[in-house]
Amino acid sequence: MASAAILIVGNEILSGSTQDENSGWLAAELTHRGIDVQIVVTVPDLLQTIARWVQRLHGEHTYLFTSGGLGPTPDDVTREAIAKALQVKLELNPVLLRLLHQWLGREPVGYERRMAELPVGSVIVSSQESDVPVVMVRNIILLPGVPSLLRRMFSTASIVLSKGFYEARTLESNLQESQVAPVMVEFLKEFPHLRLGSYPHWRKDGYSLDLKLEAKQPGNLDQALSWLSQRLEELPPNE
Repeated sequence: MASAAILIVGNEILSGSTQDENSGWLAAELTHRGIDVQIVVTVPDLLQTIARWVQRLHGEHTYLFTSGGLGPTPDDVTREAIAKALQVKLELNPVLLRLLHQWLGREPVGYERRMAELPVGSVIVSSQESDVPVVMVRNIILLPGVPSLLRRMFSTASIVLSKGFYEARTLESNLQESQVAPVMVEFLKEFPHLRLGSYPHWRKDGYSLDLKLEAKQPGNLDQALSWLSQRLEELPPNE
């Protein structure tokens, strides 16, 4: 199964001045494509820190998605950090330079040209279904920090991603987590190829517990859900 890491770049995320809307959205999209998201890391706009994490994550996972740090200002250092991590130079990419020319309606000048400087070996991924291309270098997919633009560009990037299997079911209960824990242990022994998580909620209408079953490969998820439901019914009710 393909795996993914997500690297969120930005001082504004770490300071709390901007809420991260990208990691959760990306994780959900990748999960539903059958790609196992194994780690999400948020780092400041520091070249050395970004490079260190890129070097580690791109080597450990099928895909590494970066978000943020692709603009023209001096604090946008993601491209340079990726080049450093891969031990390659930055070069002016003629394809991206031409696209910038089209977007701006004129020749890019000054710091605008920085956005067309990419690590050597980068490719421009485009799709007929999306109007925004994406930069990919090796297994690293560069995405912007602006949520609306990131989502459009992910649509483009999805054409190069593998398609795996994912299926989920949720069972709602009013039992306490401590009550269902022994059943969960038994479940995971009975169905070792599945994932099972418990998620309590306290709402205006009272307490509830969601038990979520996830399958990363084809199998009888309905049988597992029936097994779990039966075991929970055998437990004494939550007073």
